[in-house]
Amino acid sequence: MAAPTARLYEGLFLLNQNFAADLPAATEHVKTILERHQAEIVLLKKWDDRKLAYPVRGQKRGTYLLAFFNAPTNQIIAIDRDCNLSEQVQRALIIKAEHVGETELEAARRDETVAQTEARLRGDSPENERGEGAAETTETKGQDEAPRAAKSRKNDLAVNLEEAQDA
Repeated sequence: MAAPTARLYEGLFLLNQNFAADLPAATEHVKTILERHQAEIVLLKKWDDRKLAYPVRGQKRGTYLLAFFNAPTNQIIAIDRDCNLSEQVQRALIIKAEHVGETELEAARRDETVAQTEARLRGDSPENERGEGAAETTETKGQDEAPRAAKSRKNDLAVNLEEAQDA
């Protein structure tokens, strides 16, 4: 019998938010699942933290890991089974990556390398790769002013209501 051919696959893994707080351990867990089934990882990176449209295994938020890997075609079912049995991986979607060319993979690798370098230079943790910290400080200032203005309007309405009741 001929050896099964290895193909390029794209996998999107939804991780439990509590487990994904330790991103290196979560990445290592997914990497272990893939390597256990002779998968050669081309790219594995954090994609996003998101609020889910509906609860999945009781969780309302999740972290997505995006992976591109070469694997034998007969091992995809086993990878999917291991993901389903894992308590840390809540969902997994694995598809053939026929739509992905070599140039897209190179661009993704380059983007990941640039993001890691920028985070290291800023001294940020890997979870804060996109520079969200700086944006939050300016947004927070604007958010603090809005509740104060709302309280002021509420107090003005209360005074006006009292005056109207006295008249």
